[in-house]
Amino acid sequence: MIRALASITLSVLCATAARTQTRDQELEVYEIPDLLTAALADGKKPDAKDLGVFGETQHNGRRRMRKLAEMFKDLVPLGIKDRIRAVGSDYVVVLAPAPVQAKVRALVNRNKKARQKSELVRLSVRVLAMSEAFHATRFAEPLAAEKGKTKPIVVDNKAFGTLLDDSGAQSLRSSSIRLNPLRVVHDEATTKSAYVKSYKLEVEKMSAIADPVIDTIQDGLIFEACAALRAKDVIAVSLDATIATLERPIKTVKQKLRRWDVTIQKPNVETRQLHTTVVIPSGGTVLYDLGKVHDKFQVVAIQAEHITK
Repeated sequence: MIRALASITLSVLCATAARTQTRDQELEVYEIPDLLTAALADGKKPDAKDLGVFGETQHNGRRRMRKLAEMFKDLVPLGIKDRIRAVGSDYVVVLAPAPVQAKVRALVNRNKKARQKSELVRLSVRVLAMSEAFHATRFAEPLAAEKGKTKPIVVDNKAFGTLLDDSGAQSLRSSSIRLNPLRVVHDEATTKSAYVKSYKLEVEKMSAIADPVIDTIQDGLIFEACAALRAKDVIAVSLDATIATLERPIKTVKQKLRRWDVTIQKPNVETRQLHTTVVIPSGGTVLYDLGKVHDKFQVVAIQAEHITK
């Protein structure tokens, strides 16, 4: 049923595009079947670790295709009237001149072959925290924001290892996964913290007891990513990440509960988001500066490596 609806949408879209396309534009449909759907159709049990999913219920084919279409737009230079659009859970439609189509076709074919050869991308996302002094001496210059946009820098694994060994940089959150090319994955590295939200007064006869009401709050790293193999040992990574940081220790506030003084906690969470598509040499690391969060400066490190099963 879903595939039939996608076919109808595809037909309507192609007919509409045909009326608006310019003389030098071509209309091409690229089919990129979902690995998880294909595995289930064949009766095979998908390997969650290799497919980069937590479970079948988290799969969303249309969302995946929209993410791939966004990555293609970032990787392939488009003209003002060129269009790339996702349709259903298996198709990307491109309306563009032949040179652009050739680049999209090469990207899709390269990664389809990589799937057949069991080639994977090992992706690691880390959130680093550092003091203002350390940030100023090691990062302020190369990671300076330019016109409101974060400017990334690329370092090799040796330089990144040196950074991690330095006491000035602390790894707050880290996630490492393996994913197939053109596969959209969701991952997270989060922590739940309990705190005293309020007190409930229990009165019995001549005595009163204040029972603490405990609540929890979650902070950490949540992201959606996809990767594509380009030239030899060059990987394109598209990442949408949200980093929520809880100020620790949690601040306390004194309140009156009738005639008693009680102490409750007020969590303070700051959130940063990072949306980027970046090209990384296999085994390399890209660093993004998120600025000051509470009393530390945060830097996101994205590592990608081309591997085989």
